Amino acid sequence: MKKVVYTCITGDYDLLRQPLSTDPEWDMVCFSDTITPGRTGAWEVRPIPFSSSEGAVLSRYVKILPHKVLQEYEWSLWTDANLLITGHGLYEAADAAVSAGNPVAQVQHPLRDCAYEEIKACAASSKTGLCEARRLDSYLKKEGLPEHYGLYENNLILRRHGDPAVVSISNQWWEEFLAHARRDQPSLMLVYWRNSFRPSLLLGEGRNSRNVDFVEYQGHSSFREGWLRRTWKGIRRKLVEWFWR
Repeated sequence: MKKVVYTCITGDYDLLRQPLSTDPEWDMVCFSDTITPGRTGAWEVRPIPFSSSEGAVLSRYVKILPHKVLQEYEWSLWTDANLLITGHGLYEAADAAVSAGNPVAQVQHPLRDCAYEEIKACAASSKTGLCEARRLDSYLKKEGLPEHYGLYENNLILRRHGDPAVVSISNQWWEEFLAHARRDQPSLMLVYWRNSFRPSLLLGEGRNSRNVDFVEYQGHSSFREGWLRRTWKGIRRKLVEWFWR
């Protein structure tokens, strides 16, 4: 079976981090709209086969729809571009999940277990506009998504992406992402709930990209947090608390 680790870089939001550990059974593919296609270290760089003026939409197209962009592979492991693979343990965990036959394996969110809390956190950190966040919150409640239904940190996703059930979930996820607030975590939980689907845990209970020794969680290359940004974040959190009453 063919297996691939893949990521996506748009604009100058991230650097292409070269893994400190590779595995001959796993190819490495990076989709990008700024890096010249071809071989770059361990990565094979490919153009993004989709058009959009929004970098977030370009990267999510690749992230959400591996069955469209990686048809020659059976298994794919998505990694956010701000993750550095530092050890072979990631491949071992992925191979164990592949052997178990689970079509999707993910990582629990390290801070939250609720899509509604994630929406509020995104608003507080300026990842989502306040009005947009409230609309998404109201939409999920109208659809019936329960509170504390669970939440996954979508920076590591293993999928047998050609599996019909996975294809269906991926297509639904993409539609929800485009139709509502451009946040992939809450929209995925709505799709999982509708389909009565639960992924297995890629790294095990309580383990994530921040507390294992074979992945290093790094900041995005374009992110610089000075005192002014920290002050604004504090003000923003207070505004969100007031706005959410």
